[in-house]
Amino acid sequence: MTRALQTARMAFSALLGHWARSSLTMLGIVIGVAAVILITSLGNGVQGQIGGQLNELGPNLITVAPGSGGAAETGAQGFDDGPPGGGGGPPGGAGGAVSTLTTGDAGAVA
Repeated sequence: MTRALQTARMAFSALLGHWARSSLTMLGIVIGVAAVILITSLGNGVQGQIGGQLNELGPNLITVAPGSGGAAETGAQGFDDGPPGGGGGPPGGAGGAVSTLTTGDAGAVA
């Protein structure tokens, strides 16, 4: 028991002897823990918000938007919806070409 008290006394005197180092270490620990708590709560909040928005849409809703410029437009999946060359414009869909949806597209989705 005496050895434990002696060790605690030595540790306390070292903390008081290097008070600036000890204070900065405690400040760093506090800031680190606060940052972890903040990032975790932000992630949980965003996850809850996105989940709520998806639940509001309902289970039977599909959103289709034209002109995505993805693999289907450039023929990378083995089919081509547009003119030869993948719809015109430079690679990556930056040419400003806009594709439109037709009633045939709606029938294909349904």
